[in-house]
Amino acid sequence: MYNKNFKCKVYIVEDDNELRNSFVHIINSSDRFFVIGAYKTATEAIHEIRRKKPDIILMDIELPGIKGVEATALIKKDFPHIEVVIVSVYDDNELVFNALKAGAIGYITKSANYLELLNALDEVLRGGAPMSTKIARMVIHNFHINPDSPLTKRERE
Repeated sequence: MYNKNFKCKVYIVEDDNELRNSFVHIINSSDRFFVIGAYKTATEAIHEIRRKKPDIILMDIELPGIKGVEATALIKKDFPHIEVVIVSVYDDNELVFNALKAGAIGYITKSANYLELLNALDEVLRGGAPMSTKIARMVIHNFHINPDSPLTKRERE
């Protein structure tokens, strides 16, 4: 998917007006991305997906109506090619893992600065899975303590 001349279409699903507008401004200031839809609810965003065809969706967790994890699962079921990155203030194990199991490709916290946000979008285009460092550490820690982890003993060390 990575092509330096490719202009990536981004959706934002965030119920906080100020934060949603900030994301729009940050993303549209980039020469690689542009926002094609910014929504307060997942229901509104899902309704427009077929028509607007986003490449990446930045999805909040706590939304009115359909929550972010449920919306991610619905989107990935019908549009598996659309990448969903969770952007949330929540960083507890259960929410993070439920979001990833629902099909999210990444999980960054809302405390991320504008460069981290744009780097996360770039990471998706390069085929990666962007995660805030705190989230990545949590995921790795859970692999370390999980006896069914696919990591070898040496990798866990």
